[in-house]
Amino acid sequence: MKSKIVLLLVILNICCNSQNDKKGISAVNLTANSFYTISIPEILKNQREVPISEIAERIEYVVLETSKESLLGRIFDVKFTKDFIFVQHHNGALAQFDRTGSFIRYIGRLGRGPEEYNMIRAFSIDEEYGRIYVQSNYVRTIQVYSFDGKYIETVNFNDDFGFIVWSRDSLFMCFKEPTRGVEEYVFTERNSTGEILQYVRNNFFWQNDNAMSYIRFNSDINVYYRLNNRLHFKGWHNDTIYTYDSNNKIVPKFFIDLGKFKLPDELRFEKTGETGSSAQYYWIGVKEALRYVFIMYGNYYEGKNSDQGLIYYDTDEGAGNSLINKNGKIEFVNDLDGGMGFWPEYVNDSLAFQLIQAKDMKEYLNSEDFIKSTSKYPEQKEMLINHMKGLKESDNDVLMVVKLK
Repeated sequence: MKSKIVLLLVILNICCNSQNDKKGISAVNLTANSFYTISIPEILKNQREVPISEIAERIEYVVLETSKESLLGRIFDVKFTKDFIFVQHHNGALAQFDRTGSFIRYIGRLGRGPEEYNMIRAFSIDEEYGRIYVQSNYVRTIQVYSFDGKYIETVNFNDDFGFIVWSRDSLFMCFKEPTRGVEEYVFTERNSTGEILQYVRNNFFWQNDNAMSYIRFNSDINVYYRLNNRLHFKGWHNDTIYTYDSNNKIVPKFFIDLGKFKLPDELRFEKTGETGSSAQYYWIGVKEALRYVFIMYGNYYEGKNSDQGLIYYDTDEGAGNSLINKNGKIEFVNDLDGGMGFWPEYVNDSLAFQLIQAKDMKEYLNSEDFIKSTSKYPEQKEMLINHMKGLKESDNDVLMVVKLK
């Protein structure tokens, strides 16, 4: 939510989900023993400047190779595996790099023909079997590719879902925030034929007398993330994070209590079509590492009183802090190598990373702030300087990779 973008879309004549045979469908188990609550109002009382060394052991930098073939546009999503980095970007097909940043290939190709996909809505990775699942933006299909870029199959979904990702085995998780007030589910786990196996119900219904339905979403808020090879998921208006238990049943894992910052259901934009009354409420994005939960929050309505921030919660300690810095930036202070501050855009188990534009990196390394900065490890500061020699402003982004404690 560092560069928060709110999109307002008006969709005409949205059809309700068809009714499925619910025989054998498992409902959500609400009695998971490990369930816990994170209180946002309480953590916001603990605002302070936080050095990155408090949560991290070291920082590495990956310069994504720049060539005529591998030049990327604006980056929308990044996923790490043991050996690869996959990058969703504006200029073309899904790009694959190795862990040092060397370009390997594009996965599949753009288009509307067989074995092709248009603009990517979402993509997901099955690292165990080396599979990549790409959801096209305008048609609800999943194109499946191998890690070596070969097309495997196409999975078709008849219903109109917002985001579809691979969840486990040959199953998919489908998300659609209610827009008409009559939808039965928010999340549904489905097989490749579209049959519902498990679900998370919608608990808010309303009468829609308007011919139009409204959707409002923040492009910086993630619906899905993976931790310990298990899918985790949270709707835009639901503050419970769900995952799978050891029996592969959907269970609630933890709850984020927004307190006074929680948007009342009656004020949802999808119901009212109005934004002004939601200025004092937050919506949140969640990213989780093995030990830490990172929560990005921001106003529903970006007006003069726009507010946004970052919270981290230590699950070992059962406590959290809200970041506030002397320089006015909401980020972890980089006291390890004196480099740029850190905002966890992406998290992958014990790693957290953010994208830095090449021109911003060059500008900072030439600044007085960096030259005069002190670090716990001066040799790491020197390594950073040497690693960025030859970097051009027009180069692809740099990945700042943080190894978490």
